[in-house]
Amino acid sequence: MKKRLKITSLFVLFTSVIFGQADSTIQSNWKFKIDSTYTELIKMNKITGASIAIVQGGKIVYAEGFGFQNKTNGIKADANTIYRIGSITKSFTGVAIMQLQEKGKLKVEDPIQNYLPQLKIQSRFTNDNSIRICDMMSHTSGLPSDLTNGFFCDNPPTIDWVIEQLNKCTMSAPARYQHSYSNVGYGVLGKLIEAVSGQEYDAYIKEHIFKIMDMKSSGVKFDESYNAQISKGYVDGKEMDETQITDIAAGLISSSVLDMGNYMNMFMANGKAINGEVLTSNSIQEMMKNRTANITLPTTIEWGYGLYSNKISIVSDSDTLNTKIVGHGGDTWAFHADFQFIPELNVGAVILTNSDNGVKITSARNLIRQYLKETEGKKLVSSLDSLNRVIANDIKCVPSEVLGTYVFSGIRMDVKNVEKIKMNQGAHKIVLSAKNDSLVYTGKVKLFKLIPMKIKNQEFKFVKHGDQVYFKAANAKTKAEEYISKKSVSKETPESWRKMLGKYESVGDKFECKDCPYMDFGTLEVKLKEKKGQLVGYIKGKSKDTKSFTMLEVVSDDICVTPGIGRNTGETVRILENGNLFYSGFELKKL
Repeated sequence: MKKRLKITSLFVLFTSVIFGQADSTIQSNWKFKIDSTYTELIKMNKITGASIAIVQGGKIVYAEGFGFQNKTNGIKADANTIYRIGSITKSFTGVAIMQLQEKGKLKVEDPIQNYLPQLKIQSRFTNDNSIRICDMMSHTSGLPSDLTNGFFCDNPPTIDWVIEQLNKCTMSAPARYQHSYSNVGYGVLGKLIEAVSGQEYDAYIKEHIFKIMDMKSSGVKFDESYNAQISKGYVDGKEMDETQITDIAAGLISSSVLDMGNYMNMFMANGKAINGEVLTSNSIQEMMKNRTANITLPTTIEWGYGLYSNKISIVSDSDTLNTKIVGHGGDTWAFHADFQFIPELNVGAVILTNSDNGVKITSARNLIRQYLKETEGKKLVSSLDSLNRVIANDIKCVPSEVLGTYVFSGIRMDVKNVEKIKMNQGAHKIVLSAKNDSLVYTGKVKLFKLIPMKIKNQEFKFVKHGDQVYFKAANAKTKAEEYISKKSVSKETPESWRKMLGKYESVGDKFECKDCPYMDFGTLEVKLKEKKGQLVGYIKGKSKDTKSFTMLEVVSDDICVTPGIGRNTGETVRILENGNLFYSGFELKKL
């Protein structure tokens, strides 16, 4: 959930079930080992508090808390402690939309504009600007990733305001071109739920999801009766109050590990829960189905509706089971969370933490791995099937096709010689050298352009899809690959943009964040410059860590976009009719 500006660095890349509460069926020696592991992890990583749970066969077989939910008052964390779960909220939004489809209120294949006609964002890729609900649920719609203005703040703007800002943007990518994580997309899906159900988002989730699954410690908004259970947040060891967010349906739910255990059991029981049926079996399977298999730029992670999955193998002395693990993670400033489950084994785990360092231990997969090893002697290992599919879809280039310019965030890479490619990243110089006359490269970086250092375990390559050439990074050991950039179509900076060069400050709607520990964009300053014929935008928010820059690609006389592939790329910078600039929900006036 946490908002991160994408500043790419080549050398730093990369069915009938008995439900219940905590059960003592797990053997005490295995419980001791899990207790010991997480006690040590929490101590080593200086995490204030965490809670974990394991489910198997429809039961919560293990649930425990570690450390403190409130260190000042000496209140220890336990299985009932409530934590923010961040982007795990998206899976609940997915469940709600599938429920509404079952009730005949909507169809996920429909354009969202059928239900929210006020959304009028334009596409620069096609004359048809319709956005399918299902594509939004799998992050393949091409909508922008986030709106910086108001993303984290004390008094968030309404989703109606967000839609108004989206209408000033263009789509970041064609539909089903790439997977690009979109918080703002899920924020709009929350508005869809309200529009077709006639209930506010939090009321709908409470009545139609939490109540049926007996999730008594979960909510979007809490009253005072929950105060004793709600964990404080900690950043750098200091207590903090979590800020609010605009995209409620993307990341504002809070829950406990016991409630999340009931939630996982619902999925593995094909929609059945303690107090009734949440979804039909068919809808559960639709949520878990891979929706990114046929997009233009495939991914190794398989994304469904508010859930993602990875192919894994479960290895024992007698056989190997090839299957998948499903779930979703979530991050805020202080809280980090993850839940994963293996449907075929009917086993899952959840980890919730209250500290910024919690991100270091919130791998539910690792918890499942330890549980299966300790209780059944099985090993959980990653599968390379998805990775091989990604590589197989790439088409080889010929050297002449590679020549040209590639722009990604703060780097401009001009390929003039396919044997050796040189570029600068800030104060550092990067040199890529071809291996054996191929279009596969190893790299070196000269820190401050003086100290040479090899880029370890990374290779780089050029590939094609259709007529487009792409630049990729690959882990030399695991072979996992990532699309970084695509070959630019050179376009001279028009006079309309040259007139806009200069310094700008934000005016109009600004949403302050009093206690944001970092990434505070309560205000925004921008400086537009032209370097070697390339527009560059220098950005500075309220906190020191928000200072960055990005190169810009000219689309038209009044629109530029941030370059690159994936999250926070293809974002619109627009010249407004009044002569001001628009960027990510901010209106900017020239000084």
